[in-house]
Amino acid sequence: MTQFLHVSLAPSTRQSYLSGQRRFIEFCVAHSLLHPSGCPFPVSESTLEMFVAHLASSVSYGTIKSYLCAVRSLQIDLGYGDPLVATPRLEHVLRGIRRALSLKEPHSTASPSCHSEPYVADSYVFEPRRL
Repeated sequence: MTQFLHVSLAPSTRQSYLSGQRRFIEFCVAHSLLHPSGCPFPVSESTLEMFVAHLASSVSYGTIKSYLCAVRSLQIDLGYGDPLVATPRLEHVLRGIRRALSLKEPHSTASPSCHSEPYVADSYVFEPRRL
């Protein structure tokens, strides 16, 4: 099964997601948003809200959406539910970020689509949850 998770994404998507996953994990470590196991997963809606608010001062709205897709992909591959389902407060925060950033940059109609990706590489490796 792991091999199918691995090949479910194009190499370029996988590489793009790794950047977002690293950024999210570094954020969680820096802000002590880890479970007792030392892992940030499963992710809560409030953690995602804090993450996107943190990103809003340094990256574009499109990048924020891409990073959320990366976090979603990793959480699903680890055996947890989709962290972007039923998150009305996160949606409001994102809407506010989009409006605030639209004053600074041109409008973009395209929004990245989320795919599923296996494990984050480099120094952060998490094991899938056993069902």
